[in-house]
Amino acid sequence: MEREKLIVASALLIALILIAAYLIPMPTYTIISVSKIEVQPQGYENAQTGEWEGSYWVITAVTDMTDEIGAVKLENSTEGTVDGKKLVTTSEITIKIDPHRPYWEIPVTWEPVQVYPKTYRSWVNKLGLGYLHGRDEDVYVPAKTLTVYRFTRDYWEAHTPFTIYVYKNDKLIGSKYIDTIGGTETVTIENPDDPKEKVIITNLGKIGAAYQLTLKNLIFIESLTYAYDEDALSLLRYDQTSQSFSQYWFGPAKTVTEYGSAYNRWKDIGSPIGFWAYDTAAGTMLQGRVEAPGWQADDDFWNYKQKPKEASFNTIIDYVEDFYVRKNIDVWGQGAKIVGGKLRVYLPYGAMSSLITIKISSELADTIVWRPPTANLKIVDYTQIGDVGDRVSFMVKVRQESTVRSTGRISIEITPPNAPAAVVPEYVSPTLNPGEEATFYFDFINLGTDQKISGQVNIICTELTTGTVTDQASISYTLLPREEEAVTLEVYTIDKETGEKVSGIPVTIKWDTQSDLKYTDEGVAVWDMKGYTGTVFISSAETAAYKSESTSTTLHRGINTVTLYLEKSKAPPPSIPEWAIYIIIASIIAVAIVASVYLISRRR
Repeated sequence: MEREKLIVASALLIALILIAAYLIPMPTYTIISVSKIEVQPQGYENAQTGEWEGSYWVITAVTDMTDEIGAVKLENSTEGTVDGKKLVTTSEITIKIDPHRPYWEIPVTWEPVQVYPKTYRSWVNKLGLGYLHGRDEDVYVPAKTLTVYRFTRDYWEAHTPFTIYVYKNDKLIGSKYIDTIGGTETVTIENPDDPKEKVIITNLGKIGAAYQLTLKNLIFIESLTYAYDEDALSLLRYDQTSQSFSQYWFGPAKTVTEYGSAYNRWKDIGSPIGFWAYDTAAGTMLQGRVEAPGWQADDDFWNYKQKPKEASFNTIIDYVEDFYVRKNIDVWGQGAKIVGGKLRVYLPYGAMSSLITIKISSELADTIVWRPPTANLKIVDYTQIGDVGDRVSFMVKVRQESTVRSTGRISIEITPPNAPAAVVPEYVSPTLNPGEEATFYFDFINLGTDQKISGQVNIICTELTTGTVTDQASISYTLLPREEEAVTLEVYTIDKETGEKVSGIPVTIKWDTQSDLKYTDEGVAVWDMKGYTGTVFISSAETAAYKSESTSTTLHRGINTVTLYLEKSKAPPPSIPEWAIYIIIASIIAVAIVASVYLISRRR
C-alpha cells in the first residue's frame, strides 16, 4: 500500500509541475530597468509657490546599451515623503540616452624603419684571384623601408560617448554630447531658463569586465592588420641583430670560414656584398658566394656576379611570424583605426553595462522604461521607371543594418510635387531582423497630362522614432501625354485598435454591373477604374482575425482613397508554446516509467 501511495504521489507531482510550467509565463527582460526610485531627505518648501526645492528624485537603473535610444520617463504622479510631508511631482520628465559607439584609445607614433639599404649587383673577376672586384651601380634593388607604428604609453583609455536629451512635458529643455571616459565623468544638464532644474547622471558608460583591453607594447607594420610584440622591431631594423631579416635575406654581416674572419657588407656604403670579403695584406679579397635567398648568380664570361632580389612585403611578414604571433587588434570585430595620432579599438554597444544613478532636481519629476529600437534601413536595389503612359510598377529592396529587430519607413516622394502622378502605396513600414532583406513593389500612376513631364521619384528610408534619414535614392521618370485623367481607387485596411496597416485582407468592389476582388498588400489594394466616376461599393470579407467591414463612395477623377477600419474577431485560444510541448512529452515519459515500475512490482 505504501508503495502504491508513493507512485500515485509521484504521478501527481509530475502533473502539477506540468500545469505550473504551462501557466507561469516565461520571464521577459528590459534593456533599461529601474531598480529603485526615492527622494533625497533634504530641501525645503517655498512658502510663496508651495513647491519643494533643494532636493533630488534619485533613480537607480541598470543599463545594457545597444545601438538604441534608451529613455527613462518620470511621470507626474510620483510620490515621496520628506520630514513627514508627502511630495508629488507635477511635471513629466523624459531622459533619453543616445549611446554612440564606445572605443578604447591609446596614442601612437610612427617611424620609417629601414629593412635593408639600396643593394647593388656585385662582381668578382674570374682571373683576378678575388682582388679584382666591384659593384654595378646601375643594377640594384631599392632600399626597403616600412612604416611602423608604436604605442607611446602603456595603458588604454576607455571612451564612451553619449548624447543626452532632457525633456520637460515633451519639450526639449537641454541636451549634451559627452564622452564619459569609461563612466568616470558626471553628466549635468540644466534648463537654461531655470538653473535649479537639472539632471545629474553618474556611472554612465562603464565598461563591462569582459571588455577590458590589456594589449600592451605592440608594433604595427604598415597597417593595423600586422600587429606584433614590440620586440619584433629588431627583426625589421637593418642588421640590428643576427636574426634581423636583412641577415636572413642577404646573408650574415659577418662569419668565420676556413680562410678566417669574413664579412658581407661594403665598408664604404654598408650595403650587402653577396661575396665573402677578407682583409689581407694585399688588400680586400672577395672569395666565395654568400648563399642566401636574396641573391642569385648572374655570371658572365669574365666575372662571377651576385644579383640582389627584392623582398616582398609578404616575405618579410612571413619571416616575422616565424618568431612572433600576429595579434588581433580588432578584438571584438567592431573595427579599429588611427584617428588624430591615436589608435581606436571599437567596442560593441553592449560593452557598456552598469548600475547608473540619475538625480532629478525636485523642480523636475518620475518613471517608466522605454526603449524604442532604432532602425537602419539601407537601399540594396531598385528598378527604373522610365516612360509612363498609364502606370509602371517599380521595386525597392532594402536591408536592415541595425543590430536589433526594428521598424523603419520607406517613403516615396514625387518631384516636382505638382506633377499629375501618384505612387501607391505612398509608404511602407517594414519590421525587419538584423541583416534581413525585403522587397517592396510600388505603382507609379500617370494621372493625365497633355505634354511630356519629367521628374524624379525619391525613395527615402527613415528611422521611425527620431525621423532620421538612413538612406535615400532617386529614380527618373517621364509622364507621356494622356488624353483622359485616370480614376484610381485605393482601399486601405487598418487595424481599428492599433492603427497599423493589415495585409492579406480580401476586398471586393462592385460598380455598375461589375465586381472585382483583390487582397491588400502592405495594407492597400489598388484599382484602375478605367475612367469610371460613379458609385462604388466596397467590402472586406471576414477572416480568422478580423470582422467584415463595408462602405461606399462616389469616384472622381484622380486618386480616390477609402479606409476600412477593421475590428478584431474573438481571439482564438492560445496555442501551446514549443517549450511546453517538450515538458508534456517529458512528463508523459516520466508517468509511463512510474506506471511500468508499478506494474512490474505488482507482478512480483
